[in-house]
Amino acid sequence: MNALDQFLANVTDEFGNKIDFLNIENEGFNGIICIGDKSAEISIEKDSFTEIESDLSDDEKIMLNAFIEYTQSEMRNQKFFIQNINTTQWTLF
Repeated sequence: MNALDQFLANVTDEFGNKIDFLNIENEGFNGIICIGDKSAEISIEKDSFTEIESDLSDDEKIMLNAFIEYTQSEMRNQKFFIQNINTTQWTLF
């Protein structure tokens, strides 16, 4: 299992609920994530990341970084896809 898969399998919100990442490529993420008994308050946008507070271990930070890279990549891909749709002429046969 790679770091991103491990992160997504183990991360919860501050109430112990699995986090729904379905719209993350559109909305980014702003909130508290928990891995076990450790947590980080983070904000992820397309071109920036802010870690407000964290007590994650080095291994958990590796997983967090994989998640951040994935999220930002998905956000950039979504923007590129929308731009292509807006500039493409469609022909129906």
